[in-house]
Amino acid sequence: MIIVAGIGFRREASCADIVTAVQTACDAYAIQLPELRLLAILPRHADAAIAHEAAAQLQIPCTVADMQALVSVRDQLQTHSPVSLRVTGFGSAAEAAALAALGALPCANSRLLGPRIKTRNATCALAQGKKDLDGFFSGEKLRGKEL
Repeated sequence: MIIVAGIGFRREASCADIVTAVQTACDAYAIQLPELRLLAILPRHADAAIAHEAAAQLQIPCTVADMQALVSVRDQLQTHSPVSLRVTGFGSAAEAAALAALGALPCANSRLLGPRIKTRNATCALAQGKKDLDGFFSGEKLRGKEL
């Protein structure tokens, strides 16, 4: 199983806000931080240094979810925030990013562990999927973490 953390965050968010959201989601769903394999963000945050800093602190790679994959998971979202929908086009940026990242691998039986967790300036959703990664990354480790 692969577990991906999808995040969404406000402009005023800090790296610490994102890390706290991920830790809070992991606690809520009884996931240990070392079980996470990827931090996923929306394309609108591709250049957000805080997301990449948070991934580095969590010791996992950060990926930008593909727009086509994001659109394909829209019906699977569990949270429908009017604010997120207005700002990002998705009821939950975090849920969409997590599911889209798994779909890009691609993983079978991808699903959210539950609704996204909201903290003051960030949200985090955890999704899991089954993937046989033998040879997927040519046997290499991605930033020191085996996927």
